[in-house]
Amino acid sequence: MVKACNMDLLVVILVSVSWSFCRGQAFEKEQLRIDGDFMVGALFPIHDCRNGQINEQDGIQILEAAVFALGEVNYELKPKGLTLGLIARDSCYDTSIASEHALEYAQRRINSNPFRFENDQNNIIGVIGPPRSKETVNVALLLTLFKVPQISYFATSPELSDNVRYKYFKRTVPSDTYQAKGLISILSSLGWDYVNIIYEDSNYGINGYTEIKLAAEDVGICFGFDSKVKESDSDEDLKVVVDKLMERKNTKGQVLTVLFTQYALAYRIIERANIIHSSKGAIWIGGDAWIGREPPSGQESLIHGAIGISPETEKYQGFAEYFRKRTLENNKINPWFGEYLMQRYNCSLTSKKLNCASIKINDFEELLTAYNVRNAVYAFGSAIERIHTSLCGGDQGVCGAMSSALTGDMMLGFLANVSDPYNSKFHFVNGVDGPVRYSVLRYEDQQGGVFGWVEKGKFSVDNISWSSEIRPQQRVSVCSSPCKKGEFRSRINTCCWECRECAYTDVVDASDPYTCIACKYGKARGISPRLNSVTSSSSSINPLADSEGGGRDVCPPPKKKKTQINTKNKWRRKKTERKREERLGLDHASSEAFSSPCNLTRTAETLSPCLPTPVPVVSEPP
Repeated sequence: MVKACNMDLLVVILVSVSWSFCRGQAFEKEQLRIDGDFMVGALFPIHDCRNGQINEQDGIQILEAAVFALGEVNYELKPKGLTLGLIARDSCYDTSIASEHALEYAQRRINSNPFRFENDQNNIIGVIGPPRSKETVNVALLLTLFKVPQISYFATSPELSDNVRYKYFKRTVPSDTYQAKGLISILSSLGWDYVNIIYEDSNYGINGYTEIKLAAEDVGICFGFDSKVKESDSDEDLKVVVDKLMERKNTKGQVLTVLFTQYALAYRIIERANIIHSSKGAIWIGGDAWIGREPPSGQESLIHGAIGISPETEKYQGFAEYFRKRTLENNKINPWFGEYLMQRYNCSLTSKKLNCASIKINDFEELLTAYNVRNAVYAFGSAIERIHTSLCGGDQGVCGAMSSALTGDMMLGFLANVSDPYNSKFHFVNGVDGPVRYSVLRYEDQQGGVFGWVEKGKFSVDNISWSSEIRPQQRVSVCSSPCKKGEFRSRINTCCWECRECAYTDVVDASDPYTCIACKYGKARGISPRLNSVTSSSSSINPLADSEGGGRDVCPPPKKKKTQINTKNKWRRKKTERKREERLGLDHASSEAFSSPCNLTRTAETLSPCLPTPVPVVSEPP
């Protein structure tokens, strides 16, 4: 079953490769090659296939960082008589082209058999790249099939952490699971509870969006608008999305938006928002795909105030100086360097007026995450060095034991245990992912009108720490203001509400601000009854601190019951008393007589005092 699935995968990849041959052949013919005892294949997006433009940062700069790192590794390997080589191809931000190059590298692999040193085409020990998850997922499946270790320096999709499906894949950056937590930590700590999100229709975008939504729900952050976009979307398609987005303002009239897309797509959206809506009130929050990178020329002001997260920024010591010294004369090994100079400096390779040969790179802006590709090169170098020590002892060069025992599985095991190679402080977490270390960056005026990315804090695992002296000004972002006492929330949409008054016999449910409950004992206290028991109150005019108002918020306590006389029982008692008195022969004709004390007696002895006094009888004499 497993073999069948692998064959299906291989067929799909081969079809994809053959389909892409004509599209990518213009870029496929070129490669950078540095020979060595062991070769590492590399996939860098030198061009953007959609427009043919050179990628100055993610392409040329990353390639040069890998070459610079390779020189450092070979300096360390020299005492052992070993060299590490590099073959770099243009992946062109295209899945099919990347897969085609990966297949070529796989055909020159070691697989489970020893290297065949009689042919230098069969000494590839692993692959570096590609940077994007979209291309990396397919490449990782293919290389896993052929047991070729792979290290990406920027693919962050959570699914790539699956060490069963992608057994031979590793990366020098953490998973987007942590990036999502970092983004939500930024929003939460700044009081931004109401935001929007636009994400890319790719492995990177969809998985990232899922993780962000889950993290947001845990802290009560609500997304008023979310939309999925594609790289192939036209400007008109993006205009529709942007128009809907700009309607979702918070109570301050701002539109806060998380852009979880790749670099080019993010700036297309930002540009659309500026052209149509002048970007008024727009605040952009971003992920590692575009945060920390130099914006396209002319768009610097459009992202002023943008904030986001990126793998921890760090200057690659010595790299900036190395790059500034690159010229056409001393960098002939890089077949794309001349094209880079022409694009950046508008020079010519043939004209004498402004010839690229005379260009000096004085405006170099270092990509502060370039060290991640350095760590990938270091990892392969360190693994080879330790394998040589293990199998060859103190022998120089590639010994017989190493040539016969080195396999893809052995390489994979040594890579997993890489720790602090060449004092880089790098290691793989769980043998797969890079360390969870992020920088919080904000684009702002550094000094004298010079804009750039400024580090505002750090994020690690689940903790964000701000630099107190440069923490961005906190501004609350909510869709609706709090309601006054006695008012309940009438939902407008998922995140927003209007404030409405409860009926004067009701109060707001303490456990549910969207519900009124009736008072059992009369009207609620604190407000007089109105003719209209429920009236609308626009949330936009309610002050943020109006919760101290005198609305209805307390029901009256239950009234005490008064003792009532039962008239029916009183009548029955009188009737019974009357019957008793009749049996005693008393006259009840007069109420006055009835009330006389003499009539209250009941025995003969007690009646005598009430009888008339007898007159004495005088007897006549006989």
